[in-house]
Amino acid sequence: MKSAAIFIVGFALGFILGKCSCPPSVERLSPDVRVLTRVDTFRIVKPETVYVRQTGMVVENLRRADSEDSAKVEIPVQQVVYSDSTFTAYVSGYRPQLDSIFIYRPVSTVMVQPRVRPKRFALGLSAGYALTPAGAQPYVGVGISLKLWEF
Repeated sequence: MKSAAIFIVGFALGFILGKCSCPPSVERLSPDVRVLTRVDTFRIVKPETVYVRQTGMVVENLRRADSEDSAKVEIPVQQVVYSDSTFTAYVSGYRPQLDSIFIYRPVSTVMVQPRVRPKRFALGLSAGYALTPAGAQPYVGVGISLKLWEF
């Protein structure tokens, strides 16, 4: 009976020491995550023209600046495609306007896995010497272990 009381006291003392040695905290359960927001600006001064195509004609009534004279003039309307490894832009019209632009930029996704709290208890096979009423004897069996610290 005395050895059972010593075993229970020893088990309780080990449990308390294990709980006090590494208290759970929010910082340990989730890693620090920093978010960096950056705006990239692509400046392309003279982009490469990929192709030019005629899309139609516009008839415009043009006036001279110094008099009231005017004349009807046919002006060709073109669509010009500018392209690079980072974008493709479509510009068209007699008075140029941007039709559409496609921007190609690489996107990286970073996934952060939360830290998993290690398990404190384990059930497994154990071997060694055990204290029995008949004294210290070899022991092989199933045992419960408590992890006190991690290397």
